[in-house]
Formats: sequence, structure tokens, C-alpha cells
Amino acid sequence: MSKLKNLNEKLTLAISSRALFELEEENSIYEKKGDEAYYRYQIKNENKILKPGTAFPLVKAFLELNQKYLERKYLESSKNSQNMPQKKGEAKPKKKPTSAGSKENFYEKHRLIEVIIVSRNRAEAGIRIFKSIEKYKLDIKKAAFLGGDTRSGYLKAFKVDLFLSREAHDVAEAVNNNIPAAMLYSPPHSTLSKQKSSGSIRIALDCDGVIFSEASERIYKAKHMHGFLKHELENAAKKLPDGPFARFIRSIALMQKNYEIHKRPIKLAIVTSRSGPAQERVIRTLREWQVPINCAFFLGNKDKKSILDVFKPHIFFDDQKRHLNEAASSTPSAKVPWPKKRKLASRPPGSKNSKPKTKSASSRQQLMPPKTSPKPKPQIQKPL
Repeated sequence: MSKLKNLNEKLTLAISSRALFELEEENSIYEKKGDEAYYRYQIKNENKILKPGTAFPLVKAFLELNQKYLERKYLESSKNSQNMPQKKGEAKPKKKPTSAGSKENFYEKHRLIEVIIVSRNRAEAGIRIFKSIEKYKLDIKKAAFLGGDTRSGYLKAFKVDLFLSREAHDVAEAVNNNIPAAMLYSPPHSTLSKQKSSGSIRIALDCDGVIFSEASERIYKAKHMHGFLKHELENAAKKLPDGPFARFIRSIALMQKNYEIHKRPIKLAIVTSRSGPAQERVIRTLREWQVPINCAFFLGNKDKKSILDVFKPHIFFDDQKRHLNEAASSTPSAKVPWPKKRKLASRPPGSKNSKPKTKSASSRQQLMPPKTSPKPKPQIQKPL
């Protein structure tokens, strides 16, 4: 059975307000002075337009793609309705004027991509967010302001294909509930201000721990390179298990079926530390999933940043901090955590010296922000 069945044809992206816009000063006020000071500041400055955040280029590109698709779809629909065959002797119906309402309804019904703000703010802080959305002409109409409530249940209700946030806890909770999610690094200002549309949306992803599960990476850690390569060669024809972003790239592949093969607007690139002969299993798995990949970089010990600087993705997803710390200086980057339910004590079959989970091992699977910040007081729910 095709892996592309039973997926939503519409791609739904949920994003926190702090992921879309730069709110570091506001976040600092919250952490130092509490939530009431934060809300007073937001209300006082609600007419001050926010600067773009890390996810802004990706969101803008997705929404521009959606607009072009809807315009094309609407034009095709209008032509088809005018050219409908008539029965012999039947008068040709008069062309009905197109109303703004009917066009808006058509757009809503046939939307290819939807972006939803899902924030733990109270609604009173939303005015500044929507004023900024309006200023940048972003087609974002839906939002959820949760007043400190957790997001994972609402993300499922919205049937979200991807959730982006600056908060490690929220991302980890989403991933543990089988929702593709990633924690964004700070925006690379040197590229955000200069980024221009290339005519396509470019997304770069690591393999193990992102598209696929971390099982192969565990084998590498337990058996080192020789054991890892031996395992991959022996299992080259066996598909890799799903990782946190398997569902997301399948959704991308399904959405792109709306386009001719050579006109598909989203370009996916694999940027992985795998190298020969470990690449065969990756290629075979993606082929079985029916997920076309535009570029694949099997880099071994070469740095990823130099490749990303050429590919110029709107966003780069990885599970390793060392790759992200390098890439984030010039590429919008996001960390994908390993699901917490997969215990590191569960060694790969046949591995030796299995030990209970230790503090150092467990720290590997915890999602950590690129910079540490003071924890909020227990009695206050963080709004961003």
C-alpha cells in the first residue's frame, strides 16, 4: 500500500508567534519581570511592527506558493465553466459576474497550504501579532491563543503537518505526541534581510534522527563506523524506520502531485553525514515511500555548512547540535528532538555491554536550546 494514502492534501503549518517574529526583547521582559509586565509591554507597543523571525522566510515562501496555486486553480475553473458543452438548441447561459465572496470561498476550499498561529499567549497580546501579519501581507487568518495551556492537543485538532517554535518544551511535547516539530535557532540576520525568492521553496534535512528514526545512529554509537557500515550493508534492501519528519516529507510529496514533475515548487535536499556504502538504504527507502528528493549530499566527515551556503534553504532540520551551531550563522535552522519514549537503554540487537541509561546518555536525547536562559517561575505558564 502506498505510504502517501490517508494524508491531508492540504499542508498545515503551525507556528508560534516567537518563531514567526523576533520577540527576544519581549521574552526577556517575561523572564525577568513576569507575565503581567510582558502583557503590559505588548499592549503598549501593539502598533510597533515586529521584525521577521527565523521561520519568516519559510512561511512567506509557502504563502506565496499557495497564492499562485489558487490563482491558477481559479482561472482554470472559470475557463472550464465558460466552456461547458451545451445541449442542442439550448441557449448558452449568460456569464455570471464573479463576486469577491465566491472567489474567497473558492480560495478557502482549494487552499494548498495553511499557516496557523498557535501561541500560549493570552488573546490580548495577539493584536500586535496580527498587525505585523497585516503589514507584511501574510495570508494568515487562523490563530489559537491558549492563555498558557499546552499546545499538543490543539495541534492534533488542527491536523498539523509541521510545528515550529522557539520553546524546547513545546517542541519535545509535540514530537512525543507524533507531531513533526522542531525548535528554531535565532534568525541569521545577515541572510534574512537579503533573501530573495528563487522561484522554489528549499528545505534541507538530515537523515537519521530526522527523516528516519535514530536507530542507525544508535548502532553507530554502539558499534562505531565498522559495525554501522556492516549493519547498513546487510540491511540495504530493508527500509529504514520512520523518524519524526517522515510524515512531513510524505505530506510534501503528496501536495506536489498537484504539479507537473518538472514544475514542482518545493525542492527537498538530504544533507547527511552518511557516505558510501551507507547511502543505498536511504535511496531505496525514499523510493518505496514515493518521496522524490531533488538533491542528496552524503558528506561523511565534511561540514554541512558549506553545502547549505550553496543550496540556500529556507530552513535546515537536523538533530545534532554541532551541525546546527555551524549552520545557524547563515541558514535558518531548527533542531529536531528524539522522541522521549525511546530509551537509550534499549540497545540495538546484538550490541555488547548494554548498560542502564546514564545521565550523559539521556542528555543526548533531550532537546536543548542553542542558548541557555533562566527557567520561568513554576507558577507562571510561559506565554510565547
